[in-house]
Amino acid sequence: MKKTIRIYLLLLLGLNFSVGLTFGTYVLFLKANGLDLFGISMVNFFFMFTIVFLEIPTGALADTFSRKTSFLLCCLFYVVGGLYYYAFRGFWNFVLAEVLLGIGSSFLSGAFDAWLIDSLNYQGFRGDLRKIFGSKQWSIRLIQIPATLLGTYLATFDLSHVWLAKSVGVAVVGILAIFLMKEEYPRPRPAGKLSLFAGAKTIVATAREGIRYGFYHREIFTLITLTSVLMLCCQPLNMFWSPLFEGMLGGIEKMGLIMSAINVAILGGILLGGKILPRCRCREHRCLALGLAITAGGMVLAGMWPTFWPTLVFFLLHEAGRGMIGPLNEAAMHRSVTADKRATVISFGSMANKLGATAGLFLFGVAGNQLGIQTAWLIAGLILAAVIPLTQRLKK
Repeated sequence: MKKTIRIYLLLLLGLNFSVGLTFGTYVLFLKANGLDLFGISMVNFFFMFTIVFLEIPTGALADTFSRKTSFLLCCLFYVVGGLYYYAFRGFWNFVLAEVLLGIGSSFLSGAFDAWLIDSLNYQGFRGDLRKIFGSKQWSIRLIQIPATLLGTYLATFDLSHVWLAKSVGVAVVGILAIFLMKEEYPRPRPAGKLSLFAGAKTIVATAREGIRYGFYHREIFTLITLTSVLMLCCQPLNMFWSPLFEGMLGGIEKMGLIMSAINVAILGGILLGGKILPRCRCREHRCLALGLAITAGGMVLAGMWPTFWPTLVFFLLHEAGRGMIGPLNEAAMHRSVTADKRATVISFGSMANKLGATAGLFLFGVAGNQLGIQTAWLIAGLILAAVIPLTQRLKK
């Protein structure tokens, strides 16, 4: 079990280090190539839309055949998408690159976590999933600190160099996964020789059952609804923080430091939501409500200040709230779903989240262009605050 967890964290950290190289300069790269706030949002819109379209089929494919194959396909598309960003310019080329990255992301979501949980269950794991997912979130944020600093340093030479470095890093992770990932747990095997039509029929049936499970399971549906609204509301902060702070500071040199501060804030939230509150016997629905309230409050207050330091402090407060929500939500989701539908249901949740994010990109792309970045943040915070009472549905 310890070996399985170590392999999971090693591959996860390698993937997130490689992807994290772009986080501090992604929006600035698009802006430097002539895109305004709406154009930047639309490029990311195609990424999210691709995931929405493919999330369920790829999750069902992982449940039906192999979670390892799904992870390797994720790495392949990440490498190709990063190389395309490095080599080509222009709005539609950026869209194509995002579609490739979206395909890769859809192969990752659900499948990799399902591989971990089913491997641990097969090996007799009886521990607390919140600790594992808290460690996951903690490790991701720690590794992204040096990743964003390195990415920002590379960007001072050429913003496109970051994409090349990302592709090389992901390729190394994919090679490691070929040798390290094992699927020892029982997997469904179609009887007889599998034709293309029979395989597609099996995937469709698995997807249908997973979607039905996600819709009619009260706890899962409530969790998915809350996280989808969260994703919708966080888009103007995800996409616009770097141009806002670049304008306040007058350059990209400090973006790596700000991204590092963001990761530290999220780590604080993960520590609070994954370890401190559970030890205080805070009930799960109250923990989630507190995380959502901190996030919404930080968004509203960050949208009200015209100067750098107060805006940054409240922006980091909202990031801490988001960090709280992560391990609580993941543990509750995995605890509530059966093994045979795990990847599909998690993919269904991820699809719904990306659908919320897609709507947020369009809505707040327009709002950011017309009303200003901080006004968009203020509106988003008020929308998120309105759904906090839904946490009462998780009371039992």
